[in-house]
Amino acid sequence: MIQKEEIVDNIGSFLHDFVYSKIPGKEVFEQGFAEGRKLILLNVSPYADGMMLEVLLGISMLEVENILHEFSNRVFHPQDISLTYWKSLSSFSTHLPKRYFISSVSELHQILPDIEDVLVKKGFYWLDEFSDQQALASMMHQSIVSKEEDNKNLYLMSQRSLILQKLLNNVITDALFYTYYETLQLHKAPESQLEEFFKFRQYTEAIDL
Repeated sequence: MIQKEEIVDNIGSFLHDFVYSKIPGKEVFEQGFAEGRKLILLNVSPYADGMMLEVLLGISMLEVENILHEFSNRVFHPQDISLTYWKSLSSFSTHLPKRYFISSVSELHQILPDIEDVLVKKGFYWLDEFSDQQALASMMHQSIVSKEEDNKNLYLMSQRSLILQKLLNNVITDALFYTYYETLQLHKAPESQLEEFFKFRQYTEAIDL
């Protein structure tokens, strides 16, 4: 049966050619830029007769994550895997499944060309584009106001979006805040989150950057 290391090493060999390096002890590959890191995450889950693979692309803006952790009274280390925004590689192609079940090396070699093709044609460009703070802020804002974002991600995304606005020296207006607040209400966010969101606005407004 195929081993996790074989999957990670095969994909890692390809990613190395595009200057992505493996984070020791994790199935994550990174490429740094001024404000953070572009990340490719391999979620590999073992089963009795094989491995399940999901590939995620993520952007981690270090200052955003640091501020978010400080608000939550949690320690943040720059090497921590904390994603400001992420997408499944499958979202870039109708031909890629969200997850692959792999039971042998031959099966892995059959699916690798598809994964590599989508990364080269779309995935790497997406990571490059949204490593720009302004582009990421605009995209996250649209994701929130479109009311199509996954419920479980919406609250933290709204917090991260406000932090990005602050870092870009944009005023967090009442209109912007209440648009996010009402979207959280629409998605039935618990009352505790809605109350905390008010406190979070006050926190971000008080930050001296």
